[in-house]
This record gives sequence, structure tokens and C-alpha cells, in this order.
Amino acid sequence: MTQENPQRNKLAEAGEASNNSGAQGLGEPSGMAPALAFSASSPSGTVSITSSQSSSNESSSESAVNRELRRLNRSLHALSACNQALAQAGSEPELLHQICDIIVRVGGYRMAGIAYAEQDEEKTVRPMAHAGQGSGYLEQIQVRWSDTPAGRGPAGTAIRENRICVIADTANDPVFAPWREAALQRGYAAVIALPLRVACCVWRAGHLFGTGGGV
Repeated sequence: MTQENPQRNKLAEAGEASNNSGAQGLGEPSGMAPALAFSASSPSGTVSITSSQSSSNESSSESAVNRELRRLNRSLHALSACNQALAQAGSEPELLHQICDIIVRVGGYRMAGIAYAEQDEEKTVRPMAHAGQGSGYLEQIQVRWSDTPAGRGPAGTAIRENRICVIADTANDPVFAPWREAALQRGYAAVIALPLRVACCVWRAGHLFGTGGGV
């Protein structure tokens, strides 16, 4: 089995968890996203299925079902842990760090982070929290949410267009060229960025749920 499918499953899982979180009594999202969550997966973080030449179609089908069940189980565990963190966190910074840790530890991503979209002239993106194997990644790269080369990556696009943005192949996707070297040095094979929407103009920790994505 190729590496692409496990990566896409992980990215799909991130989208599902994000969508499910919106149904947890947070209200209808609207307006510009003031922040985003992002994370990166790696070949070592994916689930691969291998079989011998003598394996039957029935066995392969059973393996695929088990793989899907494991994926759903990870998603449910991550969502449950994030809801618990939301209820128990004593401050917004604490919550942001806990969410990132859950995405890495429970969701199986190599790195996860949350950043805020600044309303300055350059439209910078300010990292707020991260977990996993970052190794200075957030400090090394340049990210904007303006409609410029530095703002057309997954993070900038997610904020500017208020939508989930996926890079399924960091090594070959031309859109990801400005951040490719730094990402590949850290083993980031795929990334996803998700806008964190709010129902009002003021950022509130209660509207936070981030999984998957990256710059």
C-alpha cells in the first residue's frame, strides 16, 4: 500500500474531529478566523497495512476494516480528551498547550500548533502553542495571512479564506515550496491547517478546537 492513503486518512481524521467539535455547543461559527490550528504527519506516524502474496481478498478487506476502526477510535479519543481539557483548563494558554499535546499524543501527529492571526500591516501569524517534534520549525519559517507568497501556504490560506487547507505531499506540492526544506528536515510528510472560528469578535478559549494542519 502506498504512503499516500494513510496520510489522507490522517488528514480526513483531522477534518472530522474539527467538524465534530463545532457541534459541542459552541454556537454557529462566523466571521474571520482569528487563529488556526495546524499539525504535521510523518511516515513514521502513519498506519500502514502490509500483506503477503498469499493473503486472500477477504483478509485484505478485514485489514482495511480494522484500520478504519483504529482511525475512528483515535479520532474519538482525541475529541473526548480535547473536550475534557476545554472543561478543566484554568487559562487560555494552558488550554492551547493541552490541545496541541492531545493532537500529538492521542491523535498520532508528529507536530501540532496553534497560532493567532495578527491584525498588523504585514498580517503576521503569531505562534501561541505547539507540541511534538517542532525543533524550531515555527521560529524558522515565515508565515503571513496576506495574499502574498508568504501568505499562500496552508496556514495563510486557512486564515484568509476561512477554510481547511491540506498539503498531502510536502515534498512535491509546489504551493508548499517556501516551507519545504524546513518541513522535510523534520520529517513532515503532510500538513493541514484549520481556521479556528469564533461566533463573536472577541477570541474566547471556549471556541477552540484544533487538529491537524501545518505550514
